[in-house]
Amino acid sequence: LDDYKKSEKVSIIGSPRNDNPLNNFDHLVKTFEKYYAFFDIRNINWKKLSSEYRQKISQETNEDQLFELLKEMLSQLNDNHVMLATGLDDDAEGYK
Repeated sequence: LDDYKKSEKVSIIGSPRNDNPLNNFDHLVKTFEKYYAFFDIRNINWKKLSSEYRQKISQETNEDQLFELLKEMLSQLNDNHVMLATGLDDDAEGYK
């Protein structure tokens, strides 16, 4: 874990030109579509929820605004196992 904290920041999206608010949002949505198993159990319409939040994001959305919107959207899952962290410091900042 210590080596992970010391590693350089790496974009999960790929090249810097793809590192923008809409692509980052879409990547998170697709990742949850693929790996989150509890939408049905929690009675969450992920496509509808993510569509509503995507409308709030533009290319001009800054990192702080995007982070807050993502936290707000993920909080709708009402799942204490889901957390969004910046990775920029040692204290994880979750949505709760």
